Amino acid sequence: MLVLFVFFPRVQGPLWSLPQDTQSSRTGLSERMSPGTISELLLSDETAFRVNFLEGDPPPAVRMYWRGPVLSDFDGQVWEIGRPRFPRRPDVQGIGAVLAYEVTLEPHQRPWLFGLEMPATRPPRSTLSPDFQLMSLRPVRERMRYSLSSYLDYRIGANETAVELGRSLALPEGLNPRARALAQSWRAESEDAQQILQRALEYFRREDFVYTLQPPLLGEHTVDDFLFGSRRGFCEHYASAFTFLMRAAGFRRGWLPATRAAR
Repeated sequence: MLVLFVFFPRVQGPLWSLPQDTQSSRTGLSERMSPGTISELLLSDETAFRVNFLEGDPPPAVRMYWRGPVLSDFDGQVWEIGRPRFPRRPDVQGIGAVLAYEVTLEPHQRPWLFGLEMPATRPPRSTLSPDFQLMSLRPVRERMRYSLSSYLDYRIGANETAVELGRSLALPEGLNPRARALAQSWRAESEDAQQILQRALEYFRREDFVYTLQPPLLGEHTVDDFLFGSRRGFCEHYASAFTFLMRAAGFRRGWLPATRAAR
């Protein structure tokens, strides 16, 4: 046992997204998300990372968005990390001063690093993906510390290509017809993208939705089943349904629906 301990040391830190069985999961991060197949979410109190702000007070909580893996490809059941056909350097235009800080990241066996949006600098041996994910060149297998600076105000995606924008609107055909119809009705009745967004937020506030860690399982039309049936779920259910609705409405940041803009 002593020899095994020396040559095969224990893995440090939390095992994020460790599955418990086929219908339950721990809170954490993964390359895949399938809201309709999870009937129980188990909370983990493991530390993910710690942050030390080097100058002054930390920003307010509403400004502290830490981007992790971006799940952009959806097949009707599962959201996965998108892999663009023609990856290119992300277009980031920082506004104003940068905020300096230091991150101590626990090992999680993945290449993801975490920084406040939007990173102005990167740690050594890391890169920024086309989806603005901060990535290590190797999986993080032991605790690491790195320094960063970020813009809290920025512009991104000013020069997105038609192919890249098309990826952000892609949905599988033939699934979730009721959600599609609802989103398209919002598009027809709205003057601009902001109104579509407000209609969606009002829908979630107005209807009898409940946040729960023990949601019912969903069928083939996962978004329809959630929006018009169970209305019970946790973060993944709401994120999946909201993104589906925005894509079905043709929503893009700062975009006016073509059918209205043409008028």
